Amino acid sequence: MENSANYNCIGKNCLVHAHAPPVNTISFTKTNIPSELFTLIICPQNTVLMTKKHRGRIQAQGNGVEKSVTWSQDEPLSREQGKTLLQQLKGQLSEKEHSERAEQFEQAERYIEGANGIPAPERRTFQNRKTRDVRVDIEVLAGRAFIAVAFLVVLYFILN
Repeated sequence: MENSANYNCIGKNCLVHAHAPPVNTISFTKTNIPSELFTLIICPQNTVLMTKKHRGRIQAQGNGVEKSVTWSQDEPLSREQGKTLLQQLKGQLSEKEHSERAEQFEQAERYIEGANGIPAPERRTFQNRKTRDVRVDIEVLAGRAFIAVAFLVVLYFILN
């Protein structure tokens, strides 16, 4: 099975990065949802991870900065969760790094607030027009992201 993600394991956690295959993958069907396919990943330190249906990341890049926050969960990411991740990313930056991306963070927040369940794959870049290098990226890698909380409640009752 081909896979374009690199799984780095630290203790019991695996972090996903793009472009290199994991050590070993096994596909299986989850018994209580027969139509849904999951991948079992065995990492080098014998750590096992079942990939989640909804995954993505928000990144601050450029001018020597490469910082990100990720999500990987069974239910779609809500708008509120997305805005919380955006705040967490801001917290990783120095004052200078944040000020270089202030407008891009505002654009990203407006994008999240206006979204209504963005399906994967989706990549949105908010670029600093002055530098062209400094930017904030949002990537929905699998599933959906930035849905209204009310929609989550309805989806929960439909699936259960």
